[in-house]
Amino acid sequence: MMLRYSILAMILLISGGQQVWGQTLSFAVDMQYAYLQPGDRVVVRGNITELGNWTAEGELVLTPQSGSKVFTGQLDPQTNPPAPIWYKYVILRTNGAEEWEERGNRVYTAAGRASQVPVWFNDRQTPGIRQTVTQVLFTLDVTGFGGMDSELEAVALMGGRAPLSFELEQGRKSMTQTGEHKWEVSVNFPAGTQPDIPFKFVFQRDGEWQWEWRPGHTNHVVWLEDIAGPQTVSMRYDLDQVAFVPTSATMALVDDYQGVMKRLGDISQATRYGYASAMQALEAGELAEARSRYRAYRAEHAGGEEIDDFEYRYAYKLWEGQGLSAALAHIDKVEQTEQQPKRLQYLEYLKGELNLHAGNREQARYHFMQAQAHPANWDMVMTYSRQAVMETYLQSSSPDSVRKGIRMMERRLQEPSATNMNRRKLLLRLERAYAQADMSEKQQKALRKLSSSGTRKQQVRGALKLAEQQLRHNQPEEALLTLETIATLDDFSEWYQRQYTRLQLTGYYQTEQYIPYTDLYEIYLQRWPEDAYARRLAKWNTYALQHTTQN
Repeated sequence: MMLRYSILAMILLISGGQQVWGQTLSFAVDMQYAYLQPGDRVVVRGNITELGNWTAEGELVLTPQSGSKVFTGQLDPQTNPPAPIWYKYVILRTNGAEEWEERGNRVYTAAGRASQVPVWFNDRQTPGIRQTVTQVLFTLDVTGFGGMDSELEAVALMGGRAPLSFELEQGRKSMTQTGEHKWEVSVNFPAGTQPDIPFKFVFQRDGEWQWEWRPGHTNHVVWLEDIAGPQTVSMRYDLDQVAFVPTSATMALVDDYQGVMKRLGDISQATRYGYASAMQALEAGELAEARSRYRAYRAEHAGGEEIDDFEYRYAYKLWEGQGLSAALAHIDKVEQTEQQPKRLQYLEYLKGELNLHAGNREQARYHFMQAQAHPANWDMVMTYSRQAVMETYLQSSSPDSVRKGIRMMERRLQEPSATNMNRRKLLLRLERAYAQADMSEKQQKALRKLSSSGTRKQQVRGALKLAEQQLRHNQPEEALLTLETIATLDDFSEWYQRQYTRLQLTGYYQTEQYIPYTDLYEIYLQRWPEDAYARRLAKWNTYALQHTTQN
């Protein structure tokens, strides 16, 4: 488990407030500069049941007021809600995408509650870009990204300004492959778009979409100039930083969080750019500056369930420079002043992650189990702590510990609460654990399940790996039968077709089908003469030809 990838990245920010029991809650937001389209709706979501508990289940739908762009609504809480009430305004686009306010959660308290005096959506009260259309070309060079073990099937752009969206299913802006490892997409931003454009990339492998990893789960940002003519945002993958970074041509335009905040003025710290700026300083090793920026962000950010991984990354930097004890001491110090139960549970979990990364599996397991026993009972921490406990066993060098982790994962796989997606992820991890424990029969059983579930590409990947394992365990007849279950790969990429041909050749060779081997080898050699397996397959071909001639 690599420490820089926090398994859990949701930390609660804290804010005080007064009770509002028995009061009618009134909401009003001015959407003049929010680029609303016909059919779009505006809703309120928050941390109480009547506001959906941050989901669409119970959200408050606002009504547009005649002759203005102001949307209003009221509700009467039926239960005693927590104080303060946290909320945000959300645009529900006609294409199904959701556009949340890019700012800290708003706070509704008895002393300073929302009212019929409207606030601005995203706190923006300027018209934004004046050009009728601002065309921006986003280019991406993925050379070196993800290694060679899995093909990159698709790339998409996500963003926080329409027509971009951060809604994964409905809001992806597909990028076009223009060359080897090169992708691009052109986006037209209409008049009125706010000039700060947060964005991020997503990548599809084996039929599943994965978000670009950014320290602290931050977004990139670019400030669009209000000028006529096209603009370009050029990004590339940097192997040293293990991250996507702007090219030299656009370095001054992208991820200048401090510059964007300066342009935004008074509202800057209420946005997420203060947090991103703190994370940027942290990654650069400027710990004192990072802490200062983070304090400023927290002072203006009104709490709620926000993605905030600062303390985890800060502890990691301490571990990197001063050792595990310094990192754990920092978490202990944060715990002493923390009042929020869920955050305390999360901090206990972080101690486990730090110890697991340092190889202290017993101590890590203790903290993960303490997190599970915490009275806050936060679902996300509970789920990931259970998973982490299993990892402490699976990563052990002791066969008995690995087998114990396998039994725990097998039981979890059978739980009714596990979703199909979670079951598949568990099965993938379990298959690797079977391989680690040299349990080939169970490994093949898991691969059979993987080859019959999920998307077609996922099934093909499972079948190819199953055939590979069967060949490794001297079961060439079974491997060839497995390959026969793959009807066709005509619409698949070179990666899949090459892997299939390699396995088929190996199966023919192991079953002494030398004529089919030599025939297929000629096809293979024409298509992939530089393949890494060419030398081995050529030796086999020489033997097959000699054997065929002798007979």
